[in-house]
Amino acid sequence: MKMPMQIYVDASFYGGIFDVEFQVASRVFFDEVRKGVFNVVVSPIILDEIACGPDNVRSFFCRH
Repeated sequence: MKMPMQIYVDASFYGGIFDVEFQVASRVFFDEVRKGVFNVVVSPIILDEIACGPDNVRSFFCRH
């Protein structure tokens, strides 16, 4: 079985789900994450940014 590629993402990846301009690409990316193609890595700084972000972004982050 192929190991998932580790991908470092910033908070904008999670916010992109709710941005019309980036929504399609963001959904494709997170579908690939769910399929195990990518393993998402975030830093403590990103965790802080998301914690201070909008409710919908925090909720999406917690589910993924």
